[in-house]
Amino acid sequence: MTASKQFLELSDFLAFSVWMQDRDTEVYSPVITLDEQIESIDDLFFRVRITTAQGFQFDGCVNGMGDVGMGIFANGKMYPVNSNFPKFSTESLAELSADDPALGLPEASSLFPLRFTTIIERDPIREFSGEIDFRRK
Repeated sequence: MTASKQFLELSDFLAFSVWMQDRDTEVYSPVITLDEQIESIDDLFFRVRITTAQGFQFDGCVNGMGDVGMGIFANGKMYPVNSNFPKFSTESLAELSADDPALGLPEASSLFPLRFTTIIERDPIREFSGEIDFRRK
């Protein structure tokens, strides 16, 4: 695996649970030590387990504290969700459902709230959780 990447995939998060995006180059690098200079938590991406309202679970990632952006890994790709763009996010989840009909996923909007819990597995970084739910906006 290279030290930095233009795009992140599930395999990257399985290898390193925390990644940082350089604001100038938009390149991602794994956070190897806590000695690295981190300007903002918003520059970090964390590995998470995402659970839908119906209990479906997916591997994923969140940006920062996870209150705005997340990605769901399934079917060999990433489905983005962003609380600032509900229509785009609902379309992304509809694509997830269409890509794997065997999952039997309900209508995309009924998957909300999407709850997540980090899978960082590194001291002293503490696990955290949260959710994205467009119904509260």
